[in-house]
Amino acid sequence: MLSKNSLPSFIKFGFVGALNSGIDFTVFALLLFLGSQELLAQCAAYTCGVANSYLMNRSWTFKDSAADKGHLFRFLAVNAVMLLFTSVILHGCIEILVWPLWLAKLAATGCGSILNYAGSRLWVFRAKRAA
Repeated sequence: MLSKNSLPSFIKFGFVGALNSGIDFTVFALLLFLGSQELLAQCAAYTCGVANSYLMNRSWTFKDSAADKGHLFRFLAVNAVMLLFTSVILHGCIEILVWPLWLAKLAATGCGSILNYAGSRLWVFRAKRAA
C-alpha cells in the first residue's frame, strides 16, 4: 500500500492528521469540560476534525482541486465508518478494558488514522486512471 511514490502523500496525510487530532482533542476536551457525555463529545469533535481534513487533504495532500461531488460523498462515507469505528474503540477501551479516558481516546484516534489513510488514498482521492 505504501510505495516510494506515495511516501510524500503519506507524510502530508500524517501532518494533516496531527492537526486534525489537535482540533479533535481540543473540541473533545472542551465539550467534556462543559459537561458533555463522552460519545456525544466524540461525535462532535470528530466532525470538526473531519471538516479540516477534507479541505486540507483534498487541496494539499492529494492535490485534487477538481470540484467533484463524488469525492465529498466518498470522503463522508469513509469518515462515517471511521466515526463508528473510533466510537466503538473508545467505548470498548473505557467500558471493557477500563482504560483512562485520554488513553482510550488516543487508542481510538491511532487505530482510526491507519484505516482513514487507506480509505482516503485508495478510494476517496484515488488518482484517475487513463482509459
